[in-house]
Order: sequence, then C-alpha cells, then structure tokens
Amino acid sequence: MPTPNYPVIYYRDNDTRTALPSFDTVEKLIAEKPLQVIEIKDEDGMSVIGVVSAGEDNDVAEPIFSSEGIKSIFKQQVGAINEGITVTLMIPQPKFSDLIKLKSFSRQPNIERAYHEFGTIGFWFPTVPAFEIDPTNVIGLTLKPPIIEWGVEEVGQNFARVTLNFSLGGVDLK
Repeated sequence: MPTPNYPVIYYRDNDTRTALPSFDTVEKLIAEKPLQVIEIKDEDGMSVIGVVSAGEDNDVAEPIFSSEGIKSIFKQQVGAINEGITVTLMIPQPKFSDLIKLKSFSRQPNIERAYHEFGTIGFWFPTVPAFEIDPTNVIGLTLKPPIIEWGVEEVGQNFARVTLNFSLGGVDLK
C-alpha cells in the first residue's frame, strides 16, 4: 500500500503498536482501524492551514521587591524544555464527524505504560517530514482538547477552524 500523500492524525494503542507487523506502518493502521484515524484530504474539503513547532522553556521568573521598592526578577531553570506541535485545520460541515473523533482522541488515555509511555498520538505530515511522529516505546505525542472556532465561509458553507496542541515526549530527544 502506498504511503499517504496527505496529513493523518491517529492514535495507537497496545493492540495497534508499531512492533506488530500488521500495524507497523500508518497505511496499515488506516486500512485496518479507520476509527483510530483522521485523514485530512483536500478532496474532502479538509486542509491543514498551519503547523508550528514550539515549546515551553524551563525558566521560572521570581520577582522580588526590596524594602526600598526596587523590583528584581531572578531566573531559575527547573527542568527540560517541553516541545510541542500546533496544527490548525479547516474542517467543512460535511466532515464534522471528524470533530467528534478529534475530541475522543484527546479524551482517551494519551499514555499507555506498557508500550506508549510517551504518548499514543501520531501525526503524519508528508510535506514536512520533521513533523512526522509515529508513537512507539521511545517517542510519542499527547493531545490537549481541541480548540474549535465555528464560522461560515464566503460561499455560505459552515466550517470549523480547529487548533490542535500536541506535546512531544520521548527518550534521548535531540
């Protein structure tokens, strides 16, 4: 089966982990477990309108006022940087069923200690391979609840603009 040439958001569980030959690729997961997959195809009117790599630093600011009223801000490092990916989608009304899937992806356990201890969520983005994360026992994504904005396009079709915030976890990330 050819590799999809469109973005895919999906989750894996212990029954669909990459170590199993029947699920070792994204396309096999798409074919066998469609309820665990959201395919973002242009022909369906869905599109990725932005992908951003960002993170949270590990610095904490501690403001202190002296007895004279002078403010000083001390910085302290409290851990490692937490990386993430933010994806913005446009979903037309005929595909609103995928919104329910996205919500369910964020509501289910995003960590499985047996095999996916860093995250069960995967993101396939063929035009920018640096953003592709397939969850395994050494790397994965977790998903916060989606931010959904409702609107109407100029042509009168209802749509949802959806912002997804993924957090990256893994071993020996470089």
